[in-house]
Amino acid sequence: MSVIELSSEQLQMVKIIHEYALQFPRTETGDAQLLQTYYDYMDG
Repeated sequence: MSVIELSSEQLQMVKIIHEYALQFPRTETGDAQLLQTYYDYMDG
């Protein structure tokens, strides 16, 4: 297994995304709500 090294900018983005995702319940409904808010940012 290889280790991925992230830049400080990437680490900051990971923290922002993680903190945002924590706002949603850890259920199927929460997963759906989270994915709906990210839909516009996803590649096709």
